[in-house]
Amino acid sequence: MHLVLNIPLWAASCVSLAISCGTFASSLLSARLISVFGTGKITVLSVGLVAVSLFLFSFSGNLYFLCLCALPLGMGAGAIDAGLNNYVAINYNALHMNWLHCFWGAGASLGPIIMSRFLSGGNEKWFMGYRAVAAIQICLFFILVVSLPLWRSGNAGAGKHPESEKKSFFGVRDALKTRGVKSLCSCFICYCGLEVTAGIWTSSFLVHEHGLTSQSAARWTTLFYGGVAIGRFFSGFLAVRLKGLKLLRLGFLIIAISIAFISVPFINIHTSPGALFLGFSFFMLGAGCAPVFPTLMHETPRLFGVKKSQGVIGLELSASYLSASISPAIFGVLAQTTSFKLFTVVLGAFLAAKIVLVEKVYALKKNALI
Repeated sequence: MHLVLNIPLWAASCVSLAISCGTFASSLLSARLISVFGTGKITVLSVGLVAVSLFLFSFSGNLYFLCLCALPLGMGAGAIDAGLNNYVAINYNALHMNWLHCFWGAGASLGPIIMSRFLSGGNEKWFMGYRAVAAIQICLFFILVVSLPLWRSGNAGAGKHPESEKKSFFGVRDALKTRGVKSLCSCFICYCGLEVTAGIWTSSFLVHEHGLTSQSAARWTTLFYGGVAIGRFFSGFLAVRLKGLKLLRLGFLIIAISIAFISVPFINIHTSPGALFLGFSFFMLGAGCAPVFPTLMHETPRLFGVKKSQGVIGLELSASYLSASISPAIFGVLAQTTSFKLFTVVLGAFLAAKIVLVEKVYALKKNALI
């Protein structure tokens, strides 16, 4: 896009920042919006907003218009994220929450594949990729419009009426005053810091510390994300048998072992055993991360109550978006000024903080302090 539109490569950061601002704002406002309109209508409107924004992207001729379109794109995505996470947490079991995030990963993988097919015809075809995804979103919008009455009828298995969320409003300010919420939001900051830092900097770590070429190192990142996607599929089944805290502890244990394996200094990645060992370690790092985010989301109504859950989840997601935007940049500065050996140290620090925060929240719940 930057070649065709004749804008600098760093302009991508401006677009990403605009999207992040939109998602951050809509997550904070999600509780108020859903209390007025309900999850179903907010989901429909948000999907429509995303579709229109993507379609307008395809007509962008300069950076200013790209950023203008990026803001509502982020707002729509953030509202969907906050609304659906709370809706599933209240009305469905942990299996469905894990699968919700598993299929999010499938969709995130599908987007670049669609774009690459159009780019194979030349860089000037980039706009067709956006129109193709916008068309998919428009189809989804009409499906959601037709199925809107199903949101009002509720989930038979859960025995709850989803639109009862309209009866009361518990917003961000109320959530911040609730004991344990700040600790849980801090946990989301640590989780996203670990996941996004691992996802963005794995290839650079392998280049600087193991001597891989940039092309080879980039492919290794797929092992981590593959572990996240596959792990969430299977953690859905585990979630049926294991309670939230036990599943979180299992994920933490797998992450800790994986970081320890990646930290082994004498692994020769240029040999088959070394490559297999390190590849398995990155895959298991993703698998360990897999149940953490969806489990914490699903546990939120059980920790703080259904009435408070939308406000708390909106705050959790805002903390997540903030961490995902800032943490990789902070690590990049640290690595550039010191060494990429800090990669596993930073991941370990995020994990340690996350464990302490989760245990603190569950201890408060156990002692009936929240």
